[in-house]
Amino acid sequence: MLKNYILTILMFSLVINISGCKEKKFHLIKKGGMKSIIKIKKSQLIYMKKIIILLTILILNNCYSQSIIYLEKARNAVIQENYESAILYFNEALSVINTTEKYMVYLERAVCYYELKDYANAELDIKKALKVNKKCREYKYLKTNSYWLYYQVERKNGITKKSIKYLKKATKYSQSTDLYSTLGYAECYLGKYKSALKNLNKALEIDSTNSFAHNNLGLVYLNLNQLDLARIEVNKSIQLDNQNPYAYKNSALIYIAEGNIESACVEINKAKEIKIPADMTGNDLEELDTLMKKYCNP
Repeated sequence: MLKNYILTILMFSLVINISGCKEKKFHLIKKGGMKSIIKIKKSQLIYMKKIIILLTILILNNCYSQSIIYLEKARNAVIQENYESAILYFNEALSVINTTEKYMVYLERAVCYYELKDYANAELDIKKALKVNKKCREYKYLKTNSYWLYYQVERKNGITKKSIKYLKKATKYSQSTDLYSTLGYAECYLGKYKSALKNLNKALEIDSTNSFAHNNLGLVYLNLNQLDLARIEVNKSIQLDNQNPYAYKNSALIYIAEGNIESACVEINKAKEIKIPADMTGNDLEELDTLMKKYCNP
């Protein structure tokens, strides 16, 4: 309804053109097809235009106020991990938002769909968010995080060339250490060690204290059978963050490659004792269990 009011007001504002005339004639069609002419003086036109502008401002302010209320409720629901309710409030907000802010809302709603494992709708909203205009203040933020989320959606089917494509697009809009670290890990997973080394070193150039980048770099060296370099990087990772189960897993793999099974089992147990992070996949957990059964529980 509010949109209809706004459209009506805009139509009237286009009709009223007061420049260079003393009065304006409007033709109205009466019943039976008879025309009637209404003459409006210039002073009356000015008054009408002021009223129209005032009504437009009031309606737009009402829309803006409503959107703030809906967005606040939606974001509170997200904090409480009540994603279904958040989506409903985001829907209400989008029904009254007609500014560039809608692209941010599309991204936020996409995150909710992702958390609910509704990847089809998440992808639809990501595509909408990516249509953001360059003039938007949050353009780079939206591009970066939309492509990042696109990668997360795609990797649910495994890390592929397609999923890596979205990470590479994200790096065009943000020089983030975490982006390059994740890209390096994904490339390592696909056996692209040269590209992985380049991107992981880039991540550490941006932030030398990125423990995940050090750990991922250690994994690359491990796959290249450069065990001394692998140990250096994994140890740096653990020094920076001793609650990273991935680092202890890689440390165990290095010990296994060196034939030091006893030390490997110590590291595997450390990894299993740490609270499992939300992004640790079933494959990671299965690998730890497999290593435990194969080397520590013969």
